[in-house]
Amino acid sequence: MRTKKRSVSAVVRCSICGREIASGEEYWVCNGTLACTDCLPDLARQELLPCRVLRGKEDRL
Repeated sequence: MRTKKRSVSAVVRCSICGREIASGEEYWVCNGTLACTDCLPDLARQELLPCRVLRGKEDRL
């Protein structure tokens, strides 16, 4: 009789810093990029870049 082995879950890593995201730890996924808590500000900055406006250049939108 064969027994099924439990599959080992794949390692989940932050796409920005490469750190492993531990089981039970929160992380964010946006457009295919996984971000740990530490890298969330960098991810937000990247994703919101098209919304960026430089003061004094608002009229050039």
